[in-house]
Amino acid sequence: MFFYSELFGLEGQTVRQRWSLEGKPMQGVAIEVTRVRQAAWSKSMMQPERTGNWTVEVADKAGKVLGRSNFAYNPN
Repeated sequence: MFFYSELFGLEGQTVRQRWSLEGKPMQGVAIEVTRVRQAAWSKSMMQPERTGNWTVEVADKAGKVLGRSNFAYNPN
């Protein structure tokens, strides 16, 4: 599964795409922002034991959530 985001006005900062399953952190991907407008993406390998409700958040260095998306994964 891929998560794409478009970042505006964050050049020179590092943001993090944080993946969680049912509220449990699963992975975080640091993204260095080098442009005024920048596309960014990360991925997580979906497996049958990871069925459930997912959230991906984009957060700044201080942990402030800049954006969030939710989805349900069910391989059946």
